[in-house]
Amino acid sequence: MAALRAPSPEKQYAPGSHALVSGMYRVIHHEHRAVHGVVVIKGDEFPPCRTCRNRVRYALYEKADYVAHDWDLSGPNLTLIQ
Repeated sequence: MAALRAPSPEKQYAPGSHALVSGMYRVIHHEHRAVHGVVVIKGDEFPPCRTCRNRVRYALYEKADYVAHDWDLSGPNLTLIQ
C-alpha cells in the first residue's frame, strides 16, 4: 500500500465524533506512529488512541459503501414479495 499522507486539518475528525460516511480513513497519530488506514462504517464513533489518546485524528480518503448497507447486495429479497 502506498504511503498515506495527512490531509489538511479542516477535514480531520477527533475522537468522539461520528463518521458521516463509510470508507477508508487515514489515522493520524501524534508523534508515536506513522499514518495508517482503517475502515470505518457510517455512524461509527472515532475512538481515542491508546498511546496519544485524544490527539489522534481521522480523515476520509476514500468513500466506500458497507456491503450490508448496499440495496442491491443486501436489500430485501423482492422475489419473495408477490
